[in-house]
Amino acid sequence: MEVDRPGLAICLACSKLLESPSPPSELNGPWTCTVFPRGIPDEIMSGYDHRQPLGWEIGVFELASGKEDVLRQWEELRAIIVDMPEPEVRPRSTRSVKQSGN
Repeated sequence: MEVDRPGLAICLACSKLLESPSPPSELNGPWTCTVFPRGIPDEIMSGYDHRQPLGWEIGVFELASGKEDVLRQWEELRAIIVDMPEPEVRPRSTRSVKQSGN
């Protein structure tokens, strides 16, 4: 899956982003967090404001200590791109994701 707006993820300011991301696969990006341990969805990686829930996850963005400037920069960048439509949020499939190497 291609990300429409790479580098626009609010995750860089989130306390739930993991230091050691899992290896990328066909269906998941290389970034993981405690909310999305199998890979952060394209919707969020494309600029979705995850302070609002997608509707199927088990948590949302929480500002990491000392990351206020990162969040402010994300908000400024996102405001520039506001004319672009929000990524479409679709319900997640309940099918299992095949992990490489299994």
